[in-house]
Amino acid sequence: MSQQKKLSLIAFSGDFDKLTAVFTLATGAAAVGYEVNIFFYLLGAKCGEGKTRAIILRKRIPA
Repeated sequence: MSQQKKLSLIAFSGDFDKLTAVFTLATGAAAVGYEVNIFFYLLGAKCGEGKTRAIILRKRIPA
């Protein structure tokens, strides 16, 4: 029995460059079959405020 590979990332800052890195890692991991969890902590939780809003989709991509 094979287990699902998982990756958990923590977004601790709402800065564009740091969020870009988090979403790049998450997209790459999901593309090769990992289950990805992103946690928005402290200032990372504020990334959805203001003019720019992050759209978070929960979708399992088949391997």
